[in-house]
Amino acid sequence: MQEVLNDILTTKGVLGVMLVSHSGSFLFKHFNQQPKQDPSDMPWVTLLKAMHGVNEADMVFESGRYYLRKAEPGLLIIWMSLAASISMMRLNCDVALPNLKEPGNKGGLGRFFKKKK
Repeated sequence: MQEVLNDILTTKGVLGVMLVSHSGSFLFKHFNQQPKQDPSDMPWVTLLKAMHGVNEADMVFESGRYYLRKAEPGLLIIWMSLAASISMMRLNCDVALPNLKEPGNKGGLGRFFKKKK
């Protein structure tokens, strides 16, 4: 998982990345800077329910921002500084998210073509 999310983690201004499952447990978390509050104490299931029907959200606060992106395994949460480029983050997520899909769950044009037996 670290390899898939490495481009996001190394982007200028990224302070941390978390991937939360649909049940609210952490599938991945890595911080470039230690958060003031333990992320395990947050009500992630409530946030997942609130994100129903929303594919992405950018939440800006006084001390930083969170970019939330729906992924097949759950919710990708990227903690960034205010100066981080949101367009670069979207691009990195567009590249990384297909690699987070479960094996065997193919998308794209491959689903239209069947092998002849």
